[in-house]
Amino acid sequence: MKKIIDQFQARFKDVQQFSGTTALLLGIFSWLVYLLIREPAAKELVALTGWFFLIVGTDWVLFKKTVSIPLLGLKITYGPWVTGALLAIALYSNRFFIQDIPTALISWPLLSGFIAAIPFLLKTGPQIKKFDDFLPFERQYLVLLVLISLLLSCWIRFHFLLDNLLQQYPSLLADRNVNKSAFIVRLTPPPVSQGVTILDTAEAMIRDELRRGELRGRSWTDGQRLLRNVQTETSPIRSINLAPVIAEKVFGNLPGVEEARLWLYNAQFFPSNIDNAPGSQSPWYGTLLLQAIWRGPSSQPNGYTLAKSCRVPREPDAPPVRGLERPKELSFYLLKCDPIESRTRGITLDRTPLPTTTPWWNLNPQTPSASPTPSI
Repeated sequence: MKKIIDQFQARFKDVQQFSGTTALLLGIFSWLVYLLIREPAAKELVALTGWFFLIVGTDWVLFKKTVSIPLLGLKITYGPWVTGALLAIALYSNRFFIQDIPTALISWPLLSGFIAAIPFLLKTGPQIKKFDDFLPFERQYLVLLVLISLLLSCWIRFHFLLDNLLQQYPSLLADRNVNKSAFIVRLTPPPVSQGVTILDTAEAMIRDELRRGELRGRSWTDGQRLLRNVQTETSPIRSINLAPVIAEKVFGNLPGVEEARLWLYNAQFFPSNIDNAPGSQSPWYGTLLLQAIWRGPSSQPNGYTLAKSCRVPREPDAPPVRGLERPKELSFYLLKCDPIESRTRGITLDRTPLPTTTPWWNLNPQTPSASPTPSI
């Protein structure tokens, strides 16, 4: 034990009174005192003292120390970057000017550049240099230092801006053109667009309404009439009636997401036109078209539309439809919905430009929606 104490004392004898090592030791001592005291005001004062000695000591010890970059033959002074990181952490931990981690990371290059510029801004005295006191290479160094610090800070800010954009509009990651972006690197499979979830939810709600109608003794003709009159005022599956419920089911677990107010939902019924030809009769009574229209940020200037086509067969006594079985429940037999092409591969189907004259209904229940029925 005595030998260990002697070695410890011998190391401290080599420490100079006015040096970076002394400042670091004072910082460590301040943190030890911080752990021992309980008074909040005293703890805060001791913590600030510890941060001060730690930052000054680190900058002092690493002053003018460089690291070489292989192949390029460059030497970089890394001390200011370490000191700038400590200063950003200190400001964030005390909530002084910096209130969150993104701001701390954005401020880090600016603080590091300021620390690296201090030796060039001062002269003996100490006094601040005037413009004529700077040597030509010092002016060049300071200009490059400011530009590099601003560039790094802007890139970090751009990262958080892009990350926040993708959090507010998660369906952007489902856009196939994201793969062509120079700023986004996809590390996971593309997610499913919220438009796909909207259409699947709408189909499930329509089938549920048909099922409830079947329990009331609704006939096959009544079910067809319900789908045909999808946009009448009294229809329970009218777009303007389903939109608020769909919004709650799809975006209810994503509070604060801006994407919710930029999706539009619409449903239209198209009767079969083959019957107009002489001697021909289609096995389909018509088509129910469900649409999810995106009016937010997109690689397409006018947004895009996701559509799900659900075909409605004729009466049971009509010729059997190939590929359409006859389950017990009317709700599953009355609709044959084609799968959305983008369900597992992101948005890959053709983008349909949105018309500018057709009134669409907003999916957001808080936004007033147009009441007129779109023309077919």
